Amino acid sequence: MKNILIVLVAVIVLFPIGGMASTNENVVKFSVSTTYIGFDNNWFASKILVNITTPKFGHLVYVEEYFTVDSNSDPKPVTSKIYYDDNVKENNISFQILRPLSRSGKFYNMIRAAIVIDGKRMYERWLWKASGAHLTFTIGNEDTDLTAKINNNIIKSEIRHGELIAGLPVTYTFTTSELAVYEADIISTENNGDTPLRIELLKGVSIFPDVRSFPWIVYKYVDISLVTNKIDNVNIRYKVENSWLNNINLSRYDIRLFRWNKEDKKWYVLKTKMINKDDNYVYYQSETTNLSIFVIAELNRTFRDDYINRTVVANMMKVNKSADMSTVDMGTLENKTANISEKEKLSIADSKDDHTYIIIGSILSIMAIIISVYVIVRIRIFK
Repeated sequence: MKNILIVLVAVIVLFPIGGMASTNENVVKFSVSTTYIGFDNNWFASKILVNITTPKFGHLVYVEEYFTVDSNSDPKPVTSKIYYDDNVKENNISFQILRPLSRSGKFYNMIRAAIVIDGKRMYERWLWKASGAHLTFTIGNEDTDLTAKINNNIIKSEIRHGELIAGLPVTYTFTTSELAVYEADIISTENNGDTPLRIELLKGVSIFPDVRSFPWIVYKYVDISLVTNKIDNVNIRYKVENSWLNNINLSRYDIRLFRWNKEDKKWYVLKTKMINKDDNYVYYQSETTNLSIFVIAELNRTFRDDYINRTVVANMMKVNKSADMSTVDMGTLENKTANISEKEKLSIADSKDDHTYIIIGSILSIMAIIISVYVIVRIRIFK
């Protein structure tokens, strides 16, 4: 009986302790709050007070990730910075940081806070710009799934800056060879100052719910984004490896750049020409009026040859080529999720396009032979 009483007393004493420990663990949750406290003119940055609550102790790293938003309202990561890197043994810590401005002197459109403890990412939260003076941030939307997927889908990326002036072409040059795109000329319709152009090499497009995979042979998917959609014209220059073309038995004349149009959810083939080639690459240039997700890919030969034949016939009949394009039957192509818009018509008028010249040359040669035979027969008849 005495032993039973001892056990009961122990249970009664220990139960509240366990309950209190459990309650305390539930009360203490991860949180990040930031408050604007001034501007540092020497560093040209905002002074921010950061308060962190953590239920876990250990080596804590606090990171802020900075994003711009492109013309399609999609977040694009620009840079990140570690502000705290130390061991913590208490639930609440506070410290001051200098939050930078972008190269254009503007505040970043979006900021995400992340807490890493002992090398494991434990918590992340968007910090959105709230109404009020300067840059006061408050806790915002917790949904980071889409951006996390976008980040995991990016193989390589590069950002270049240019001073956009209305009506004047600005050249952005990229040095990351994996991107394939090495230059882009942009003509803006308005003065936009220092403007970053970002190119991402994507693993694919399956993570995007509204983008369909390209139906023909794909070299690379690239996402090209600018923070403004006030664009008049864009010339994109890119390169394709000769070894890749040889491995899949593709002609260099079969490569085109296609743009995804999110409005009607179709791939549009762009006006494309081959501009150079060397031992390693074939170089191309394509023209567009909008930025989006692009794919460097094969233009299906059946459709391509059909277009060439129509163009040759049109030239022989002295019909305007662009008018002929408007009469091309698009049914077969649309079934394969590609399309040609009125504004972005396919150009196969490469000065080096052997296929077109072979066909035209053959037709002219046959005509010359017929005329020669006719002349010889007439001469013999008169004799």
